[in-house]
Amino acid sequence: MTVIERKEKSFEEYRNAAHRELHPNIIFWPEQRPTPTTALPFLNWAQGKADEIVEALRREWEESFQKKVSYINGRVINAEDKGDVVKLDLASGDPIECDICVLAAGYESERKFGQIQSPGYWSPSSVCSEENRVLVSGTGDGGLIDALSAIFGIKVTRAAHALAVSLQGREVCSDVKEVERIRSEKSIDDGRDSSEVCDFYERFRLPTDAAASVDQFLEPKKRLDGVDVTLVHSSTSAYSYSSAPINKLLLSHVAKHRSKAIRIVSGSLEEESGAHFLVDGSSDKKSIDKDSDFEKVIVRHGAAPAISSILSEDQLRSLQQAALDHGHAKDLSVYDRDVFKWTTTGMGRTGASLKLLQRSARSAIASVGKVYEITIEVGSVRLGCFTDNIPIDVWIEDPEERERAERLNLFPMKVGPAEAVLKRSSIRRGEAADDAA
Repeated sequence: MTVIERKEKSFEEYRNAAHRELHPNIIFWPEQRPTPTTALPFLNWAQGKADEIVEALRREWEESFQKKVSYINGRVINAEDKGDVVKLDLASGDPIECDICVLAAGYESERKFGQIQSPGYWSPSSVCSEENRVLVSGTGDGGLIDALSAIFGIKVTRAAHALAVSLQGREVCSDVKEVERIRSEKSIDDGRDSSEVCDFYERFRLPTDAAASVDQFLEPKKRLDGVDVTLVHSSTSAYSYSSAPINKLLLSHVAKHRSKAIRIVSGSLEEESGAHFLVDGSSDKKSIDKDSDFEKVIVRHGAAPAISSILSEDQLRSLQQAALDHGHAKDLSVYDRDVFKWTTTGMGRTGASLKLLQRSARSAIASVGKVYEITIEVGSVRLGCFTDNIPIDVWIEDPEERERAERLNLFPMKVGPAEAVLKRSSIRRGEAADDAA
């Protein structure tokens, strides 16, 4: 196997992104039940800060997999399917032929607007902690999360998880699915928008208990009193078809029913003679340059797929449709345990060891505990936890923390090939002292 990476350092953009919390599947709600950990056979990760997640993945990759692959620091400029082989051309001029090619190139840098110095999504400077008057242009997930982060801080992902859990199994789940189905039938702009305006999100009010589950993550009122966010959309609706339903419900709750800190404006950004303006629906122009009403301008107008310079337009459209189809996927079935079979020596020829898997499972559980400020004790993690469905027993001593874990529906928690189960008693009779037992 050969890995081609054009950047000298893997995960380069995310290494300083301590201001962003990631969640394995919250954007797929309500099609998928929110789970704070992944169910991958290896390279498992859990909800947590982006920089901590990528550091753990990098360390696991280097310890277990890197020695099993060839590594090329280079850039692919062309990929051609020859039928029996795939031919790749590198910028260096060296061609490579392979039987299977997996393209996981991500996206190019975010689209800029004029000379506006908008901070990148993964840049710590995108945090709205100092500036009170902020303009966010764009209502994809990046734009919505930036606007919501001014209200929730880094806890916006926790608020989304709590909201999804509180709404799970209720009629609203079916309503959201139907709304998104109708909008998909009228999708425009290559699936990035829909001609169906749909006022569902604007009208919907959260049940009292669901609103309380969200409000616990709001920034202190003293902090909120000074926040003034203007969210600009040029799409059919501020509740853009391309953004995740859970983020749209959060926006609706905060902007319409909980706080006036976010103002939604239909309009666009325009540039004229080197000056930059916000033009709203009434054609009024407002400067957004330095010394304007806005102390920070954040532009979230998307980014082009990095493979757009490699594949044809037909191939790109095919991939875009596949992405839309995946977005509406049900819970993915459990991986093939015969193919990904763990033994006391690890997994086949991958180089992944049982010791590493045990450490990864403990790390994932600890990461979730850290996010929600819950001290979780973990019992023995044996081979049978990954091969014979023997649960990983965990305990939470503090009653309030235990109640929080139950309210957030954290357990049973799928942790890679294993499952962590919350035990009622902390008495551990006859349990082995460590994972080696």
